[in-house]
Amino acid sequence: MQQSQFRALKEHLLRAGIAPKHVRRYVAELEDHFDDLVHEETARGLTRIDAESVARVRLGDDDTLANTMLDRPELQSFAARHPWAVFGIAPPVALASVVAFGIFTDTVFFSLLGSAANVGAAVPDWGKAAVATWHGLLMYAAPLAVAAVIGLIGLRQRIEMAWLILGASIVLMLGSFLQIGVVWSDLPGQSSLSVGLHMSAKDTLIAGLVRLPLNLMILTGLYWLWRRKAFAQL
Repeated sequence: MQQSQFRALKEHLLRAGIAPKHVRRYVAELEDHFDDLVHEETARGLTRIDAESVARVRLGDDDTLANTMLDRPELQSFAARHPWAVFGIAPPVALASVVAFGIFTDTVFFSLLGSAANVGAAVPDWGKAAVATWHGLLMYAAPLAVAAVIGLIGLRQRIEMAWLILGASIVLMLGSFLQIGVVWSDLPGQSSLSVGLHMSAKDTLIAGLVRLPLNLMILTGLYWLWRRKAFAQL
């Protein structure tokens, strides 16, 4: 009984914007208190079913229990209070941070291979292949990963779907036109690294326009799998 009752309460609190960590703690406390009341009533001679009914009445209805949390606005999550920041500003910042980290790893890798940025010949073929693979992950996997994380945050906190779509669309739009590459040269100081959003050239524009719907389809598939798993757990 307690699981179904408190699951409804948990969902109500999440949709009201209460941060998941506060909801989990509150529901856990209610479950412990509920068990104590059931044990108390069964010790008085009631059956388990009757004891659970009495315990639920003593705890209070869902509205009463929810108001205990809803009357404290400081318990709301940052995403619920400022969705424009989490799903409008944070997505491009997060993607830029991931790309910046990737470029930082490039410099570390170059230095380990003997200052490859200055001497292209110092980089063996396997090193060039490793850099190309890493750049491929940054261009194709990183935007999807960032969009998935943004979406997961919103789903866990029951944020309106419009905000989730906005955040994911911003990341995937930028990620679809993200290009990272290295032009290797055997001449000292002639190897170059380029990073940017390429929308001017016809070939990169077409490639970006193809990547965007594909990324949206992949993210939609991940969302469908998440919803299917969440439904199976009900």
